[in-house]
Amino acid sequence: MPKTQSELDTWAEQAHANDEYYEIIDSMHRKFKVCLGSADRDGPYVDMLIEAAEKGSDKAVSLLWLLGDVELVDELKLKDVPRDEQVSRRQAFITTKYRLAHKVALQGGENSMLKLISGFQHLDPQTGGQDYVKSLAFAYFFVEVVSNSDVFGRVEWTIRDLEGKMSAEEITQANELTRDFLAQHRAL
Repeated sequence: MPKTQSELDTWAEQAHANDEYYEIIDSMHRKFKVCLGSADRDGPYVDMLIEAAEKGSDKAVSLLWLLGDVELVDELKLKDVPRDEQVSRRQAFITTKYRLAHKVALQGGENSMLKLISGFQHLDPQTGGQDYVKSLAFAYFFVEVVSNSDVFGRVEWTIRDLEGKMSAEEITQANELTRDFLAQHRAL
């Protein structure tokens, strides 16, 4: 996270030069503006985001998922830590990020659901591999819980894409998992 306006301007120039997504650039500007208003700008903002996510903030979960490797190394103070410890602490962060997204998604957090739909297609921190069943279950859950969303069509496309890659048994497992998510959501 840039700490000065000059650092932010340099970062934004580089992001534009690399054709970075507008949403990411905009998010960085918003995070910077929020940090300017914080009395503890040099404090552990990852800890603040985790605390906000624990309290149910969907926005905090989204910001946790935006943290890049360089930013994470700085924030978790991993620069001078032995490689094994770096890997362990990064893995713990990833596990925390998924756990918080899961928790907030079950509360109806739209962004958290989207992060998990995408995330599980690439990594399930419990297994270290992909988990299309969990991804599809969160996509089904999204369609059941979220109404009037700008990304509804994208989620429906993801559902069709995942179903095309999965066996009937895996789709059944995803449906069962979705029922569990819905029961937990209603119990909250």
